[in-house]
Amino acid sequence: MKYGYSIHTGETIEAEITEYGDCKRFQIVCPNCREYLFKVVREEPIVEHHFSHYRRTKAYVDECELRVGALDPRDIDRANIVSRGQKLQLVLRVLKEAIIDYCYDSRDIALRCLRPVLRSKAVHRIGRRVWAEARLRPEDFDLPVERLEKEIRDAPSALSRDLSLRIAGDLWRTLLTESGRGNFDFLFAHGYVQASGSLAIKEPRTPESERIEDFLDTLLRLPRERGLELIATEELPGGCFWDALNLVITWSVNTLVSLPYLKLFEQARR
Repeated sequence: MKYGYSIHTGETIEAEITEYGDCKRFQIVCPNCREYLFKVVREEPIVEHHFSHYRRTKAYVDECELRVGALDPRDIDRANIVSRGQKLQLVLRVLKEAIIDYCYDSRDIALRCLRPVLRSKAVHRIGRRVWAEARLRPEDFDLPVERLEKEIRDAPSALSRDLSLRIAGDLWRTLLTESGRGNFDFLFAHGYVQASGSLAIKEPRTPESERIEDFLDTLLRLPRERGLELIATEELPGGCFWDALNLVITWSVNTLVSLPYLKLFEQARR
C-alpha cells in the first residue's frame, strides 16, 4: 500500500518518505479501514516502499489496496492542506501553555521568569519593533534553519524533522499577522528569558557575551521612561542592540522548532 493516514497529523503520507519507527510515532493507519499499518521495504527486483496490514485475510487487504490505490494525489494534497490549517489553529490556541509546559521545569518557574519580561515596556517595545520589521522585510527574518538547536538535527526521523520545520515556519509566518501579535509577544518574552539564561551559563565567557548579558539584565531593571528612551535611540550599553536582538530571535525560533507537536496533537484528541 502506497499511502497511510496519520492519526496524529490528519494527513495522508507516502510510504516512501517514512522510516520504520514513523508508523508508531505518527500513528499511521490504513486510509480505508483505519487498521494500524507497518512499514515494509522490498529490495528486489527494485527497491519498493509500502505499508502493510497486520494479519488480515487476502480478500480484506486486497479491498483496501484497491480503494487506497484509487486515491487521486490531487485530492490527497487538498485534504492535507485543510488538515495542516486545522492543526496550525490548534497549536496557536495552546502555544502559550505548550511553551510553559515543555520549556520550563514547572509552571511556577515559568511565570516567575516570564512576568518581569512581559511587564517590561521596553522589552515589549523591542518585540513590537521586531514584529513590524519582520512584516515589512520577511526575507530578513526567515526561519534561521542553519542556527537550529541540535535536538532538531537529531530528530528521530526525517519525517519528524520535516514536520517540526514546517509547523514552525507556518507558525512564524502566522505570528507576524495582526491576529498573531499576542502569541508573538509571549514567544518573544520567552526568547528573551532563554537568551539571558543561556548567556548566564555560557562557557567560556567572552566580552561580547558578557555585554549582551549585561544589556538584557539591565534593560529589565531600568525605569520605564529610561528604557524606552534607550530603545528609541539604540544607545545601549556596549553597542550590542542588534546582537542581543538576534539572540532573542534565534531562541524564539528554536522554541517553535523544538516543541513536541505530535504530543500536542495526541493530547488534543483525548
